Amino acid sequence: MSEPFGVRKNVVDLGGNYLAPGFVDLHVHGAVGRDSMEASTEAFRAICDFHASGGTTSLLLTTITSPISMIVDVLRAVRDYRKTIPQIAGVHIEGPFISKAKSGAQPEQFIRKPTPQLVDSLLEFADVIKRVTLAPELPGALDFIDKLRNKDISISGGHSDAWDEEAHAAFEHGMRSVTHMFNCMSSARRRGMYRIGGNCRRTPRFADINENVISR
Repeated sequence: MSEPFGVRKNVVDLGGNYLAPGFVDLHVHGAVGRDSMEASTEAFRAICDFHASGGTTSLLLTTITSPISMIVDVLRAVRDYRKTIPQIAGVHIEGPFISKAKSGAQPEQFIRKPTPQLVDSLLEFADVIKRVTLAPELPGALDFIDKLRNKDISISGGHSDAWDEEAHAAFEHGMRSVTHMFNCMSSARRRGMYRIGGNCRRTPRFADINENVISR
């Protein structure tokens, strides 16, 4: 006689705890005094172990606006170490292609425009990069977005002073999320006698757009 539906032989007593899918964190700069920019297996492991204690089973190590050579060091280290630290799903590059007007905690002296030379140096690590936060109003940003989309890399608008039409153009090219919405982000402001929106106003018009917060 077959068992009734829903009855299983193997039962695990969780002792009053909950069983749930692991969290996936798209924006992790560090933890317990360690930083993703250290580009070392010791730092990566400490960060992942700390976040695992709170239920995060996959994460994107996130860079900060820095010289391109330092960002490349992180990308190279993740490529080398991620097989030994399975929680690392890849890298989220935040900066240096952001607005100086909305730099926030990002070091303003390292902010750059996405020139073809800089973009190509990063895209050599397209297998590691999973997400890029950029300011879509910068010269060359739309071409950069196109290249990222061709590599199946997610694009997020952030640290941006974009006007409504600039944000719209970026979403038309494939940007599908915003980073820490309302924080270092353009919103409605005056242009002549009108109030014109920015990233914050444009975002809700796209059904598949999401917003993320920072873990550290």
